[in-house]
Amino acid sequence: MLQGHWHYRVLRYLCLLLSLLAVDRAAAVQRVRFALPDFPPYVEGSGAALSGIAVDWLRRLLTKSDVPYALYAVPNYGRALKELRVGRADVFLVATRNAERDRVATFLPTPFRAKWCWFVASKRVAEFSGPDAFRRPGVTIGTVINTNTEYWLDHHHYRVGVTASSAAVLPRLLLNYDRLDAVLLTEDVFVKAATDDGIGPERYQCILNSEHSFGVYVSNRFIRNAPALFQRLRTALSTSAGRDAHPASP
Repeated sequence: MLQGHWHYRVLRYLCLLLSLLAVDRAAAVQRVRFALPDFPPYVEGSGAALSGIAVDWLRRLLTKSDVPYALYAVPNYGRALKELRVGRADVFLVATRNAERDRVATFLPTPFRAKWCWFVASKRVAEFSGPDAFRRPGVTIGTVINTNTEYWLDHHHYRVGVTASSAAVLPRLLLNYDRLDAVLLTEDVFVKAATDDGIGPERYQCILNSEHSFGVYVSNRFIRNAPALFQRLRTALSTSAGRDAHPASP
């Protein structure tokens, strides 16, 4: 009799524990957590000062669509991907696709487009004609650490001399200090850095490398754990994906 009563109490305790775990799990996904890597003019600042054309667009979209959310800044794309891997974030943006990111998250497009450009000094632009101009021996290239441009350069065996923690230093390394022969970066990001550093557009040329869709990466763990909230997010993004938000009117 006592043994049966003990089994009943254990069963009740296990049921209660499972219920609490389910409540905790549901509470953890009541809002979408966005990790936002520093990438002006799309994302810049932190805390209450977090801003940028992608941040402003995202806030309007999520508020209008009644999707609960939290935003926080991270220093770079490597950290953003790590935040998804360990479960501290559900989404990061803005991003272009690559195989490493695809292994842990699902890509959803936004209205933004990324133009990857080779930036060279205007006085040297004649040196960089032809598809293999940037592969020549001795050509040193710069980009931003943990970005998809760094990933692409590495996987295509280019000689990368500088992987900067921020785009802010790249225009001066290219144009003021002659430390680099070229920079591969999203066009808006380089132009913003150059402008902020007082470097005028007459000093450099943009040679288009390729164009990509900028999107968000949603953690596959989040998709499994919060399918209803993910569906609301995907619906909100799909309704905006056809609108022109690049770059000044997000």
